[in-house]
Amino acid sequence: MLAEQNLTGIELLGPVPAPMERRAGRYRAQLLLQATARAPLHRLLASWLLVLEQMPSGRAVRWSLDVDPVDLY
Repeated sequence: MLAEQNLTGIELLGPVPAPMERRAGRYRAQLLLQATARAPLHRLLASWLLVLEQMPSGRAVRWSLDVDPVDLY
């Protein structure tokens, strides 16, 4: 499961409501990750994406990944 992943050097912030919590009739939230190095973060995200796609709710939820976002909208 995702919670069992090694998060050494990675700080997990959230989930928190998005700045625009509801948009186009859909609720939005953010899961923010901050890492001391890029490589472990990219490995973690790659494994998370595989798990998210296989979850029963994976097709019902729209996932968006933004590395180094300029803004949080």
